[in-house]
Amino acid sequence: RDTISALERKIAEKRQELASYLGELGRLEIRAEGDGLILDLDRGLHLSDMVTNKEPLALLVAPDSAEVEAFVDEKSLDFIREGARATFYFHALNHTPLRGTVTSIDRGRTMVLPHSMLALKHGGRVATQPDASTLAPVASLYRVRITLEQKVEAESLQVGVVKIAADRESLAGRIAYHTLSPLSL
Repeated sequence: RDTISALERKIAEKRQELASYLGELGRLEIRAEGDGLILDLDRGLHLSDMVTNKEPLALLVAPDSAEVEAFVDEKSLDFIREGARATFYFHALNHTPLRGTVTSIDRGRTMVLPHSMLALKHGGRVATQPDASTLAPVASLYRVRITLEQKVEAESLQVGVVKIAADRESLAGRIAYHTLSPLSL
């Protein structure tokens, strides 16, 4: 009888251990938000590397969408509206204009650039904090998502220039954002 009780306690302990391991495994599993094509996988990652849940590992792009992420300064934010017309000048296509529409505007500032190619120290145009281990922008920038009217064949992120039609209150009538728009296709 003592042996059976001891074995039952041992089984209960092992079940708790198993539940703990399964919980940890679920926390360590990498999951995407949806289906798509993986682009720009971080080639610096190695098996058993630890990453945070905010660290971009790759870009997952829906195969049937063409979206541009532009990053605008705080002053420009007041002049941009969802539904505004936008044009993306794709550097890889000799600045061919691609028309689109603003589909969302983040109201919280971007704390970390999602793509290193945007950072000045990696060839982009955005100054980042010099002492930060992440790509934290010096200026307050806000993400604007633009859905393009046509799909473009690309196998990696691309940089370009976005012009967004602004409200009439704007002196220039249009706001240009230079080289801050990776194209995710």
